[in-house]
Amino acid sequence: KPVAGLCGCATVAMTSNAMLDKVSAGVSGMMAAVSSSEVSYFDEDRFSENEVRKHLNSNLLEEKLDAMKRVLAAMSSGRDVGRLFSDVVKLVATQSLELKKLAYIYLVQYAENNRNLALMAINTVQRDLSDRSQLVRASALRALSSIQVLEIIQIVMTALRKAVSDSSPYVRKTAAAVMPKVFHLDTDQFDTLREILLRLLGDADVTVVSEAVVVFHEICIARAPALLKVGADLPGAEAQVAEGRFISQQLAVLHPHFRRLCGHLTLLESAAQLAGIALVTRYTRCFCAAPSDAPPTGDFELVLKSLEPLLRAPSHAVVLSATAALVQLQAPMEMQKKLGGHLVRVISSASPEISLLALRQCLPLAARRPDLLRSYLPAFWIRSDDSHPTQEVKLELIEMLADERNSTAVMREFQVYFRWHRRQDFIHSCMKRMSNIALKIPALVDPCLRGLLQMLDSKCAHLAAEAVVAIRTLLQHHAQAGTGTIQLGSVIAHLTEQLAELQAPTARASVLWIIGHYQDDIKDRVPDVLRQLAKSFAQEKDSVKVQILALALKVWWYHQIHTVEQVDVKRLNAIVDFILKSGSNDVSWDVRDVARFCSSLKASERLSKAQPDLPLAQMMKKIVTAATTQGGGGGRDHAGSLFRFSPDSMAYQVNVAFQTYRPLPDFALEALPDSVRDIQVQTTKPAERSLESAPVVPPAATSAVPSVPSNIQAMPKVETLEDLDLFYADPPKPAQEPAGPAGVAVPARGIAVSGEDEESEVSESDSKSESKEDWKFCEG
Repeated sequence: KPVAGLCGCATVAMTSNAMLDKVSAGVSGMMAAVSSSEVSYFDEDRFSENEVRKHLNSNLLEEKLDAMKRVLAAMSSGRDVGRLFSDVVKLVATQSLELKKLAYIYLVQYAENNRNLALMAINTVQRDLSDRSQLVRASALRALSSIQVLEIIQIVMTALRKAVSDSSPYVRKTAAAVMPKVFHLDTDQFDTLREILLRLLGDADVTVVSEAVVVFHEICIARAPALLKVGADLPGAEAQVAEGRFISQQLAVLHPHFRRLCGHLTLLESAAQLAGIALVTRYTRCFCAAPSDAPPTGDFELVLKSLEPLLRAPSHAVVLSATAALVQLQAPMEMQKKLGGHLVRVISSASPEISLLALRQCLPLAARRPDLLRSYLPAFWIRSDDSHPTQEVKLELIEMLADERNSTAVMREFQVYFRWHRRQDFIHSCMKRMSNIALKIPALVDPCLRGLLQMLDSKCAHLAAEAVVAIRTLLQHHAQAGTGTIQLGSVIAHLTEQLAELQAPTARASVLWIIGHYQDDIKDRVPDVLRQLAKSFAQEKDSVKVQILALALKVWWYHQIHTVEQVDVKRLNAIVDFILKSGSNDVSWDVRDVARFCSSLKASERLSKAQPDLPLAQMMKKIVTAATTQGGGGGRDHAGSLFRFSPDSMAYQVNVAFQTYRPLPDFALEALPDSVRDIQVQTTKPAERSLESAPVVPPAATSAVPSVPSNIQAMPKVETLEDLDLFYADPPKPAQEPAGPAGVAVPARGIAVSGEDEESEVSESDSKSESKEDWKFCEG
């Protein structure tokens, strides 16, 4: 028996696998057939406007459907099919639900540019507003709002009021979605639209509330009509105050809905969550006082608790907005410590574009509270495949987060970056950031100078040149601070020793500039350096020759106004004259011009020691001897950017306020009491509609409801294959039900159907005349 049982199980398993393979093959074939038939609509070579117009005016429904699919496919591919508008608009009156939906999709897209032709179908559109299908009603409302004609604004507003009370959440959601178009057509309807939006905010369906939140933020905050008028005759400061006062008035109407909105933030759609976060943040800062050291209480605590779950949202945009909102609301430190981990999660898992936005989100947080992100410093290391903007932001973050504890790891990471010689802009940025880090941490100045001196002999000319620039920056700040174990004299002396070994012309020219700029620290050794350069002047590159000529003039001028015992002035003059003469006879025009210019300056009597107060002599003294202080270029100041721009605005990412931007308000001086939000809004849930679009009448209450016995009898026990076949066999036909008393048939038991048939093609008038045969599917 056990062996027989195992064989039976194996047979059942084989049979099941065979059936699964057959079903899988059938589904794959069906999907392939559907895919191949749909791809043909997107073939632009087969699209003929005349043929499509002919099929649109055909009497066959199949040809009309095929033509509409080709029109929508061409429209999605970027082709302008607006010339077919007169042929498509007539299809709105069709009885086919599929064709009607396709026609409405086209009508919504092109109705604004063909207003007069769209008015031809306005009667049909109004009739479809009462259709039994929710898709048709929503499409009709969307098409009606797309006809941008001011004369029909009252018709549109009537349709909106009717749609708000519709039984279908999809239609109510569509009513909220078309309000920006109505507002754009007639801004005088602002008060009415706001009233409708407030009603939709109290809707029982979350999808309707989601759309209402998005539209409320767009109409009442971003595009409020009063904001467009304020500022025309007021100064800038007064206009901003007036705008802030008007926004506060719009936010005040959310008092009854505020707590419900906070509770529904996690249930809204992603786009609605972004708008909800912006509304909640703006509302809290407008009506709540700045938090103190005490734990938050009341509605302020409710806001923080509703924002915290959004840090784990699947949408990266929601995570970034929630992070910014918590920082803007000055959340407690225990909550802010969690922000770094969520931002790093977005950076590591999102696309490169979203990661860049997350990195920019970290900049103001790192500028204000770098300790929150220091533990995640390895997440900001630069990868070789990062884009240039991403590399720049990461370098700025590394500079902000660097301190004495992680300086060794940061410098080790910069050594890796300096090996990427082909990226000249990146090398320039790395040198700039490393110099800033060394200036911020004095203990790193000496190691950085030693490392930069080693880079001077690099085979990459650009790296050597950038190293010289970094050395110059460190030397200037090092000289001003007067701290460190390395003195300027020793650094310049080391540069003069490395000069003979440097091969890159850019590096040699940069070292010569540094020697001439800081020759006061090695004034007794510079003439000997100039003597060695005079020997190799003819073999140098043109850029090095120009720097040698400038160095010769600087050394000569320095010894004209200073007396150095170890220097033979006559011999120095002879070396300078030899260099200037060699440059005047050089084959390069640039070298000859510079040499003759320096010779003219040297020969001029106005630059002699007897006339040091002449303007030209003062200019030469400033050029030759003064070391101009140049600070290292730091990054932008992001410390207050989170409090200047709203987290859901483009102005936050580009750090520029657009004309339509509304600044985030400051915290209120005195908090509004929580009692103003105690008003409970009754959630609106329109009455359900039956299949014939009539209100459902609830049954009368009865004292006793007769129990209906279950039709499911005892389940058979399956032990063998024969039992399995018997279990799946067709059930026997039921016996005819006996007639009731006095020949009255017993009514069939069934279930009442409530709701709507979304795909029904029968109009409302036809549904009332349905025969008894149409309800057979309801019989028990």
